[in-house]
Amino acid sequence: MKANRNWKTIAGWVLHGLIGGIMILAGSAKVFGLFPPEEVAKLGLSLPIQVIGLGELASAILLLIPRTSSLGLLLTSGFWGGAICLHMSKAEPFVVQSVFLLITWFGGYLRVPGAFGSFTIRSESKQVRRCSPRNPGDRGLGLAGASGRSREQRAWHLSEEIGSREASGSSGRESAQRRSA
Repeated sequence: MKANRNWKTIAGWVLHGLIGGIMILAGSAKVFGLFPPEEVAKLGLSLPIQVIGLGELASAILLLIPRTSSLGLLLTSGFWGGAICLHMSKAEPFVVQSVFLLITWFGGYLRVPGAFGSFTIRSESKQVRRCSPRNPGDRGLGLAGASGRSREQRAWHLSEEIGSREASGSSGRESAQRRSA
C-alpha cells in the first residue's frame, strides 16, 4: 500500500512541477514585459498583463510548496478557468488551457488527496471526533457528542435549559453549583 501511495505522490509532483514550471515561465514573461505586445493587444489586456503575471507566479509558487498546495490548487484552477473564459470570449481555441486545468486537478488528486476530502461521503461512525477546547465532553463539529446527541439536539436542549433557568430566575452558575453538589 505504501509503494502505491509513493507512486501516486511522485506522479502528482511531476504533474504539478510541469504545470508550475509552465506558469512560472509564462508569468515571468508577463511581469517582465517579454510577452509579445501584439498578442497582448489581440487579447485586449494592455495594462493588467503584469498583474495577471504576478497572480500567475503566486499561484504557481503556492501550488509547488507542500504546505500551501491546497490553496495553490484552488488559485491555479481559478487562473486556468479565467484563461479558458478569456479565450472563449475571443472565439479562440481553449483546448490547451482545458488540458492544463485537467492536469492540475489530476496532479492534485494524486499528490494531495486530502484536498478532495469534502467530496467523499463518510458515515458518521468513521468521522474523526475532536474535543472542543471549551467543553471536553463535546465531541462536536456536527457529530454526536458524549451524550450521543447530534449538534442540533444539543443546541435545542441547551436553549430549553436556558429558557427554564430564566423562567425559574436562577443563573447558570447556580444550576452548575447545584449539579456539582
